[in-house]
Amino acid sequence: MAAILALASISPAWSQTHPGGGGGYTSKPSSGSGMVNVHLCNKTSLKIYVALGYRESIGSNNWIVEGWKNISPYSCFDIRVPNDSVIYDYAEDDEDGSWGGDFQLCVQHPGPFRRVNSGDYTCDAKELKGFATVDVTGLADKTVNFNP
Repeated sequence: MAAILALASISPAWSQTHPGGGGGYTSKPSSGSGMVNVHLCNKTSLKIYVALGYRESIGSNNWIVEGWKNISPYSCFDIRVPNDSVIYDYAEDDEDGSWGGDFQLCVQHPGPFRRVNSGDYTCDAKELKGFATVDVTGLADKTVNFNP
């Protein structure tokens, strides 16, 4: 069965932190650039693979979904994206561990993949993943920690 996804009703509030202890997010107010530096930090002893969803540009109605960013143990990967809304993140490791939330988006295995998401995009149920929602509105820096 295929799933159909739309980004029609995106809420600017973030819904949850990553599992594995105490928060997972830190942030710093923006200096007005319109962009946010997102630091995706792997706090585990395993390599993780991260998929992201974010606006294509400031004020755009186009949403990019891409993966997989490989992040080595105890290191970070940085990405710069518009800070006028939210971002979505999902991660998994080689031992069936995963981090995410309730916002459903399609990924592609093995990847890499990058696409502009559309309301008529479909995927198999095994490729449909729950992404965490992270509010980056007005921020200059945001750290997302993937904790064990």
